[in-house]
Amino acid sequence: MLRILLDADPGFEVVSEASIGSEVLEKLQRIEIDTLILNIATPGISGIDLIIRAKAARPKLAILVFCMHSDTQLVSQALKNGATGYISIMHDTDEFLDALRKVSAGGRYIDPAIAESLLLDSVSGNDEPIHSRLSQRELEIFRLLVAGKSVNAIADQLAISNKTVSSHKKKLLEKMHFSGMADLMRYAVQRRLFDDHELTFEQDPQLLRSAAEMRLASIRPANKQVATDKQTQELHLHQIELEMQNEELRRAQTILESSRDRYMELYEFAPVGYLTLSREGIVTDLNLTAATLLGENRQQLLNRRFARHVMPDDLDRWNRHFQYALKNVEKQSCEIILQRGNGDIFTAHLDAQCREDSSSSSLRIVLTDITEFKPVQRTQHKSAVLSEIISNSIEHLADSSVPTNLN
Repeated sequence: MLRILLDADPGFEVVSEASIGSEVLEKLQRIEIDTLILNIATPGISGIDLIIRAKAARPKLAILVFCMHSDTQLVSQALKNGATGYISIMHDTDEFLDALRKVSAGGRYIDPAIAESLLLDSVSGNDEPIHSRLSQRELEIFRLLVAGKSVNAIADQLAISNKTVSSHKKKLLEKMHFSGMADLMRYAVQRRLFDDHELTFEQDPQLLRSAAEMRLASIRPANKQVATDKQTQELHLHQIELEMQNEELRRAQTILESSRDRYMELYEFAPVGYLTLSREGIVTDLNLTAATLLGENRQQLLNRRFARHVMPDDLDRWNRHFQYALKNVEKQSCEIILQRGNGDIFTAHLDAQCREDSSSSSLRIVLTDITEFKPVQRTQHKSAVLSEIISNSIEHLADSSVPTNLN
C-alpha cells in the first residue's frame, strides 16, 4: 500500500524495501538512501536500536517513523536517538506525504496529537509514566516481554544470554514496583503500549487473556453491561481469544507458505543442478537447473537412468563412483564427461552423498558444468567417434557392389 502511494507521487522514488531490521542495515551499507520510512514495529532489531544503528551508518539520513503506538515515551526515545519525524499510521495519505516531504527536505515533523501529549508530559512532572524510569535496554526488553516473547526468544533476538535477559527483567520489575508478568501485562494493556496484532503468545494463557482484555476494551469501551456482567464479559473474552488464536494460526500459515515458496525458488533456480538417484541409478527428483544442464525437460529425465548421459569412456568411472558413494556417508566427488539431449558434451563436476531413510537409500548429487575451466578433450571421447567411423565404413562396404573378373 505504501509503495503504491509513493510510486504515484513524482516527488519520491522508492529505491529499496526491507522487511526486517537486519535487512534495513544491510541495504543502508550499499544503497544510497536519503530518507528512511521506518515502521517502529519492524521485526528483528528493536525500533529504537534500529534508529541508533541506522544513524551510525548514515549520520545525515532522515528518518520518518510511523506506528500504531502513541506512547510519548516511545516517541521521545525515537526522537532523542535520531528520528527526524514521527507520525501515526492512522493519518490520511495527504498528511503522511506532507510529513515525508518536510522530513526529506531537512525539517522535522511530529504528529500534532503526539506533540500535544509530549508537551503535556513535559510540563507535568507527576504525570510521567512508570516505564520512563527504565534504561534503554530495559525498555527494549519490557516491550518484548509484553509482546509475548519468552526469555529465550528475547535472548536469541538481542544476541545476549538468557541470564542477562532475566537480570534485566528482574530490575525492570523492581523499578516499576511490579511483582510479575501479570502486573506488567495489565500495565501495558491499560496504557495501550502495544498493538495486540503484534503479539506472539508462545502458548502463555496469561498473555493471551491480557491481549483479549485489551481488544475487548478497545472494541466496546463504553459498554457498561460488558463491564459489569462478568459472565457476559467472560464469554466475549473467550470469543476474542479464539479469534486471536485463529489469527495466530493464519499468520503462521502465511509465514510457512512464504518460506516454502522462497525455498522452492532457491532450489529450482540454483546456480547448480540438484538430482536424486535411486540405488538403481534412476533419476527420482531434480531441479530446473539440472534439467537445463542435461538438455531435456524434467519429465523426460524423471524415472530414467542418469548413466545414459555419461560418455562411453567415462561409464566405468561413473559406475565405480556411484557404487562407492552409496556405501559411504561422506561426500564423494568426481569429474566426468556428460552428453546433453541435443548431443552436446560438457565436463561436469559431481558431488554425491548418500541419504538413508527408513525404507531405502538414495544418492543426492550436485551437478556443475566446469567446461569453462576444463574444456572437453577430443581424446576423452575418441572411442565413441572411432566406433561411429567403423560403423559407417561397414555400412558403406555393404552397400557397394564390387565387380569380379572370373577370367
